[in-house]
Amino acid sequence: MKVPPHILKAPPTHLDENMIGVFNQIGFGCLPIWTDRGCSILVHVDRRTIKESRYAVHSIVLELHEIGGCPLIRIDIKVYDNTQNPLHMDCFLNIQDKRQNFSIEALCEQEWLVFHWYDEDLHYVRSSAVSWSLDNRNAAKKIIEQSHQIISLTSGGDFDAAKRRFIADNPLD
Repeated sequence: MKVPPHILKAPPTHLDENMIGVFNQIGFGCLPIWTDRGCSILVHVDRRTIKESRYAVHSIVLELHEIGGCPLIRIDIKVYDNTQNPLHMDCFLNIQDKRQNFSIEALCEQEWLVFHWYDEDLHYVRSSAVSWSLDNRNAAKKIIEQSHQIISLTSGGDFDAAKRRFIADNPLD
């Protein structure tokens, strides 16, 4: 299935001061954001990696973890630019943050997951997309339901603490 070209255009508003601040703090990595195309992923990596990733296979897995009573929704992303050492990133969605609910809900409906690639100077380079299958959309619905169940039982817990603990316990390869 061919990617519809209209979904690959990144509006200039994608990298506002807050996002630049986050990338300056975390360095290379990715962020899920809400756009007019649903949940999109902003990726900040060096220009060489962006170039080498142009035609690479992507593996994207949506997961739910409960840590300290907090539902932690993780998007585990591998981009096989190098078969021995793929680009491995993860991003987290906080279902308790109303601003992120649009992104989470969009994962139940959208057919494409769009990536907007920014280089080491935080300049937009290109966009790409991967198919977000019906199985992915159904998994997202199930994760949302399970997340709400966790919150109803635990009051939700601390997202930032849960995320720090997960990252410490599960370093990327």
